[in-house]
Amino acid sequence: MIYGGTSGDEAYLFLFDPAINKVRHLGKIPGHSGIHHSIVEDKAGDIYIGTGKNMFEDFELSKWGEGDDSFDITLWKDIKKHFSGYRGGHLYRYRPGKSNRNVKLTDMDCEVEDLGMPLANIQSTP
Repeated sequence: MIYGGTSGDEAYLFLFDPAINKVRHLGKIPGHSGIHHSIVEDKAGDIYIGTGKNMFEDFELSKWGEGDDSFDITLWKDIKKHFSGYRGGHLYRYRPGKSNRNVKLTDMDCEVEDLGMPLANIQSTP
């Protein structure tokens, strides 16, 4: 199975089964508009999903060429401003062995366990 996610008005989890060449909807990730940077599988077959802001949503850009800032600096300032109030996404666990068979409706929430919000810039020591 190949798992994937969408970003938009709402984030959705889906799987592709190459044996039957079909995509199956698994549900919405409740309260999120984007799956951001990660969907991974552990040794037990559980799927971990990182959520975040929808990276395709529109936001206000400054007019470039005013002042001494280069385009890169101006764009970076606009991106930081857009995300300044954003607390961050969450990490979820999806258990296919249990949850795949419970999917019945295309508009239902996905059976995920909210593992909370990861902490930024944490480094582990060996």
